[in-house]
Amino acid sequence: MNTLENKTIVIIGGSQGIGLDTAKQAIAKGANVTIASRSNEKLEKAKAFLDGNVSTYQLDGSNEEEVKTFFEQFDAINHLVISSSGAYGGPIQELDLNMAKELFNSKLWVQMNAVKHASPKMGKGDSITLFSGIVSKKAIVGQMPYTGVGGAVESLGKMLALELAPTRVNVITPGFIHTTAWDAFMPEEQQNEFFKGFAESLPVKQIGVAKDVSKGVLFFMESDYVTGAVLDIDGGQKLV
Repeated sequence: MNTLENKTIVIIGGSQGIGLDTAKQAIAKGANVTIASRSNEKLEKAKAFLDGNVSTYQLDGSNEEEVKTFFEQFDAINHLVISSSGAYGGPIQELDLNMAKELFNSKLWVQMNAVKHASPKMGKGDSITLFSGIVSKKAIVGQMPYTGVGGAVESLGKMLALELAPTRVNVITPGFIHTTAWDAFMPEEQQNEFFKGFAESLPVKQIGVAKDVSKGVLFFMESDYVTGAVLDIDGGQKLV
């Protein structure tokens, strides 16, 4: 079992939600964490929230040149986590395909850009954690873009586990997780009502929060014998 003490960890999409909680848990274990995000405002809030060895970097992960420049500052990276978010969906016949492509840019291509430029600085015992989503396992009407991204990321993770060995590559597939990322879609009161009802539909009868997923990320970081795995953290959502 690995220790995270004094390890260099990079989290892209680390300014809120799952990425931010992962940073918090890793710092508590003694890691040196860099979080990157498009929003400088969110980064400033994240840095004020975190206590420990953390630095921030404003980054458009879909821009390969920016990503290349970002990773040039590191001599070595022990763990890479890419939890960047994005949202777009709707009935296939009504989709704006340019908007759908943007979702692929903000989710799939961000992960591919990061892996391309971080992996040369990684080796045995190091890990990369990618993020898919519940719609890769459970069909949800109106979520074609997310379904495509999720399926692609899960296949990508398995292939990269072979190509980049002995660096380990794994994928996390979260269900609906109640984080601050939902603030962009509905007010807090409406969120609470939605998730209260949704929790009753799950086998575990509770909704997931960021820490439920960050535990999975740390498991992948610290487990030397796990690679090519896809971990579903969904409260049983794919079963109902």
